[in-house]
Amino acid sequence: MSLTRTALVTGASRGIGRAIAHRLASSGFSICINYFENRAGAEALLSTITDSGSDAFLAMADVSDQASVQGMFSEIRKKWGRLDVLVNNAGIYQRSPFESLDFPSWKRTLSSNLDSAFLCTAEALPLMKEQHFGRVINISSQLAFKGSRHGAHYAASKSGMIGLTRSLAIELGQFGITVNMVAPGSIRTRILGGYTEEQLSELSSQIPSRRIGEPEDVASVVAFLASDEASYVNGATVSVSGGSFLL
Repeated sequence: MSLTRTALVTGASRGIGRAIAHRLASSGFSICINYFENRAGAEALLSTITDSGSDAFLAMADVSDQASVQGMFSEIRKKWGRLDVLVNNAGIYQRSPFESLDFPSWKRTLSSNLDSAFLCTAEALPLMKEQHFGRVINISSQLAFKGSRHGAHYAASKSGMIGLTRSLAIELGQFGITVNMVAPGSIRTRILGGYTEEQLSELSSQIPSRRIGEPEDVASVVAFLASDEASYVNGATVSVSGGSFLL
C-alpha cells in the first residue's frame, strides 16, 4: 500500500490558498490547513475536504512569527511525522504609494510575505531531508517582476521569493527536494474585490488570454509541481497570468 503524501498550505482559508488545498486533497494528499484570522473559512474548507473522504486538519498559526510556526510544525510532527509538500502561500497586500508608506507597514508586509516563507521552509527541511523527498512551492506574483505603482513593499516581498526559491533549489536538489515558484497575474480573489465590473472588463482586455484568472488556475499548476511528474522541475518560475508577463 502506497504512503499517503502530506501537504501544508499556508493561508489556506480563502482565495488561492483555499483552491490549492482543495486541489491537493482531491489529488490524494492529506492536508494541513493553515489559517490565522479566518477560522470560519478554514472550518468550511475542512468540512469540504473531509466530507469528500480526504484527510485534513486545521492549524492556526501566524506564519510570520517563529514561535507560532514552530508550534504548528509540532502538530504536524505529532500527527504525521513527515511533510512532503510545503506551499508558502500566506501573505498580505496593502495598497500604498511609496511616499505614504510607513516603516511598520513595510515591515509587516515583508514579514507576512517573505519571513513566513523562510520560517516555514526552515521547519520543513529537517523532515524533508530525513525522508529524502520534498516539494517546496512558493506563491509569488507578477508584480515581483513588473513592480507596482501602489505597492513597492508587496513587490519587494514577492521579489525576495525569487532569490529564496533559486538559492534553495541549488542547495536542496541533492536531497531529493525541489523548490519552485508560481507567479500569478490577475486572479479573481479579494484583492480585486474593490474593482467595478467596468474596471474588471478593462483589466481583462489588457490580458492576452482576455480573462481574469481563477484561483483554480493557480491550484492546477501547484498540483503538478507537487506531483511525481515534476521531479525534474527545480528552481523554476511558472507564470500563471494569461500571458500578461509578456507585456
